[in-house]
Amino acid sequence: PQIEGDYLFCLVGSNVENRLILDHRVYVGTAGPGALSDFGIDGLMRRLPQSVTAESIWRHETEWSDFGDALTSWTKDCGEALAEMLVTLQRFVDVTQMIIASPLPETVCSEVCANAEQNLAAEPHGHGTLNVRSSHLGTWVLAIGAARLPFHSRFMVQSE
Repeated sequence: PQIEGDYLFCLVGSNVENRLILDHRVYVGTAGPGALSDFGIDGLMRRLPQSVTAESIWRHETEWSDFGDALTSWTKDCGEALAEMLVTLQRFVDVTQMIIASPLPETVCSEVCANAEQNLAAEPHGHGTLNVRSSHLGTWVLAIGAARLPFHSRFMVQSE
């Protein structure tokens, strides 16, 4: 399905990176890449046993369902942080959609989205329905993003 209107795009990679898309222009915030580091894959790694390596996570060599409570609490916390980000943004810009992309397994990304939606439903925000969707790019999101870099600057609005 095509995305209509303005939206917040969040990439859950090592950290959480976000971009605001307004009128087909890409806006970058000034918070810096570490602002939501507890909710990226690096934050998940800090919750897992030391026997789980970063390489096994990024290469999907580890069965994620084995992460148990650590993964469950991380997806809840990540969803809550992303929902809070959209509600905060609503104070300044009328954006009702958030797209979450990640190289995470599809089931894990869907769980993050579901947790974000639950938090939005519980949060009084007064701006109608706020929608959270998972990107269809899946584990290819980083490769596709890298391939688009030459075109990115044409649509990017830098904040100073």
